[in-house]
Amino acid sequence: MRELCIFIAVFAGYATLGQTALYLDDGFRLIGGLVARDLRHTSHELYLPQLVAFGDLLAPLGLPPHRVITLLSAFGSAAGVALFHRALRWLEPDRAGLQVLATALVATTPAVVFFATVVEYHGFFFGFAQLAFLATVALVRHPSAWRAGLLGVACSLATLVHSTGVLLPVILLPVFVVECKAPLRRKVLHAALGLVIHLAGVFLGVLLLRNLGVGVAHEMPPLNRSWLSAQWPGIPRALWREWSLPYAPVCVGLLLSMRHHATRRLGLWVGVAVLLYVVATGLVLGPTLWERGAYLGPLVGPAAVLTVRAVPRAWCGLLVALGAVGALAQVIAHDAASTDYVRFVSGVYRAAGDKSPRVLIAARSERAAVIVLDVVPNYIYVGDHVALPPPEFEFNLRHLKRALDAQRTPGSQLLMSDASLDSLRSTAQGQMLADALSAQFTLRRVEVDGFVGWRID
Repeated sequence: MRELCIFIAVFAGYATLGQTALYLDDGFRLIGGLVARDLRHTSHELYLPQLVAFGDLLAPLGLPPHRVITLLSAFGSAAGVALFHRALRWLEPDRAGLQVLATALVATTPAVVFFATVVEYHGFFFGFAQLAFLATVALVRHPSAWRAGLLGVACSLATLVHSTGVLLPVILLPVFVVECKAPLRRKVLHAALGLVIHLAGVFLGVLLLRNLGVGVAHEMPPLNRSWLSAQWPGIPRALWREWSLPYAPVCVGLLLSMRHHATRRLGLWVGVAVLLYVVATGLVLGPTLWERGAYLGPLVGPAAVLTVRAVPRAWCGLLVALGAVGALAQVIAHDAASTDYVRFVSGVYRAAGDKSPRVLIAARSERAAVIVLDVVPNYIYVGDHVALPPPEFEFNLRHLKRALDAQRTPGSQLLMSDASLDSLRSTAQGQMLADALSAQFTLRRVEVDGFVGWRID
């Protein structure tokens, strides 16, 4: 009952803060998948089926797609907070104050709040990561082969929701080994069993889902091995951006835990896990790694436990308050972009005058505006064309005028903003397209509130 109350309260808070502004590019894929009921994904196979099912459940409410996804993020994250609290009641059964503080720390951590309120995978995934943490604590309390297997299954399930779940043993197995009082040999055997079942479950789960048409086979992207050599000096910066800032309250507690003998051993393991997570994500994403701590969410639980064990309660309360303020400020600052969405769409209609607007879009913010607000039905995202292989792109370029003329009707006006033209010109093929537009059409300048660009005639 206590966990249900926590879930309801936290979900209400996250849902209230749900953002309209999209974060990076995953939002386009998720909104498109929900609208088209496209269940296929190359690496997060179980996410889209659950998103579509959740959308069907909420269909009577008539919510826009982006709001359905933010509610799913809030649902997963709130469930994760409640599961974490349940795990604490098992791990620290006689310390109610510690349970409350640690749960509050997790619930108000800036990275957790951000991804609980935005169109992204990580908020929903957080619930599955905490389910795996709960399975870890269950194994700590009563080590047995079947509970080790349960931990492996929980990690596999989380990995099918988001592929970074494959790294969960990096943090959860050290928690088990350090916290469990069983003989070392028994702990090692259980940890090995859980790891084997985890990896086998991922392999079999991906195979099954792809046979069902949910997962899509793809080649692994090349690892950015040069990242370690060329960017090794940048590791401290990546740690700062991906851990120290997004997880500031528990980051402080993790550092302070190194001072105490009782918490130092687990603290060192969590510190190593943080480093391994940052290096692993850097190998995949390369030097552009700047994700507001998205991939380190599973580490917040163990770090929160260390914080409340190592930091006096009054200071823990201060960390909770600071985390909540930072989280709220981050959400408000990021979602401020949604006001520009409204201005842009209104500007499009003003720029078209008494005609129906048809917009060529290359700028990410403008694409987000027309997708989220869904009031400009006739837009063309030219970024897809610019990204085509050169032979296909050149073929389309030769037939550009015919293709755009087919989009125009006597009562329509073709538009393109300065921002989208600038975005086009940032690549070689985009520059070719921009030049072709200037050469084959008459561009007339238009400047109104919310839209500065060109009418294309």
